[in-house]
Amino acid sequence: MSSVSVVIPAFNAERYIALTIRSVEAQEIAGDIEIIVVDDGSTDRTVAEVERARGCLPIVFLTQQRRGVSAARNAGLAAARFEYVVFLDADDLFTPGALAVMTRVLDGAPQAVAALCGHEKIDEDGNRLDGHRRPATLPKGDTLDGLLRKNFVVNGGALCIRTAAARRAGGYDERLSFGEDWEFWCRLARLGNFADAAGFVALRYRQRLGGASHTLRGSPFHPNFTAVDAMFVDPAIARKYGRLRTWLYRRQARQDVYWTAARSELRHGHLLTFGLYLGVGAIRFPDSVLRVRLVARFLKDVFNTRRPAEAL
Repeated sequence: MSSVSVVIPAFNAERYIALTIRSVEAQEIAGDIEIIVVDDGSTDRTVAEVERARGCLPIVFLTQQRRGVSAARNAGLAAARFEYVVFLDADDLFTPGALAVMTRVLDGAPQAVAALCGHEKIDEDGNRLDGHRRPATLPKGDTLDGLLRKNFVVNGGALCIRTAAARRAGGYDERLSFGEDWEFWCRLARLGNFADAAGFVALRYRQRLGGASHTLRGSPFHPNFTAVDAMFVDPAIARKYGRLRTWLYRRQARQDVYWTAARSELRHGHLLTFGLYLGVGAIRFPDSVLRVRLVARFLKDVFNTRRPAEAL
């Protein structure tokens, strides 16, 4: 019977945070649940909305001056009392039964450091985006091997982590402002493999035009590869996989960041910027066409229409 701490970093999240907290309140597991909200210097009504959303679960409310999402998550991790921790963004939602499935999977995989579920993407109003419901795509065998090449976790709200492992990995790198979660997951995967929740979709991941994942990713000419480069700083990576393989993994990770940004521009209707990504990407990453799965995802987005499927 395991218990879980849900860490919610929040900055100017007044529109969504009450819904996010209620999605945690609706969870039922055999153990206990605590909610840790870390306000990162909000200037809106985030604090009032947290108070309004209080229900039956205990809420630990921490405040700090604006230091960024990594620092807020680390503060929540330091305060976590339970053996499992999930980092849930302040605009995302758990699906019914999410924590029960994640904790059960992790309970049944004592050698795993985390349990990964799937996610579905929703728009700013909570409508499910067609073609964006995805089960976890955890590769078999060495989790780190796959994670160095592609961010298959996508969002931390779909990953239940052993708290001791998260602390041992060192938490989030507060120097990174974009891709910091991917870099953290790679350090976590160096401690052990992740367990797969067998296709269960645990998270409703909100796509916001003004979100950090959109605003900090850079441009076609100057993409933000800072976190990717940080993933490969440790010489132990090259010793484990060899110089050539490490170089290839780093290139594939950069491609993943670049083409994810391009697909985002397409989904938001920014056709001129999308065209720039295509042109620059053809020169920068011509070998992308050899990656069948990457091309398939890209083409799916190109031909997929953004029709709302389900409302909250």
